[in-house]
Amino acid sequence: MVASGIPKSRDDHAIALTNMALDMNAYIAQKPDGATPLKFRIGMNTGSVLAGVIGQQKFQYDIGGDSMNTARRMESHGEPGKIQIAREMYELLGDDFVYSPRGVVDIKGKGEMERGGWKARTQRRTRTTTRNRRIEHVARSSANDTTSPVSNR
Repeated sequence: MVASGIPKSRDDHAIALTNMALDMNAYIAQKPDGATPLKFRIGMNTGSVLAGVIGQQKFQYDIGGDSMNTARRMESHGEPGKIQIAREMYELLGDDFVYSPRGVVDIKGKGEMERGGWKARTQRRTRTTTRNRRIEHVARSSANDTTSPVSNR
């Protein structure tokens, strides 16, 4: 598991994470002659998490929360060698990466969710940060949702 933007916040956390996932897939696709092929299933999502140190004898840094559970479900429902993302990730970064829609899947504990995947970087490189896009995403979400307050994404 990899998390970006914690414990120190960074404006491009989702961009950095997506670039890392694309680089990982490209690297493992270049297997030496005669090597056994290896393919990762990568699941990604964006959102808030709870983080902290747990344990009394052996300390571990752990994270949890709905956004992390959704990323795990994206991975488990994904295809080997592909990056599977939840709709929120596409809404955050859709213009910077080539997106491939993959339909709807029934996710345990969440119901039906739209999913897709990153295939590649686009030729257009923007300098817009993830933070600016997150603010725009939250503003759109709050304009559409009048029943509940918008969480900090």
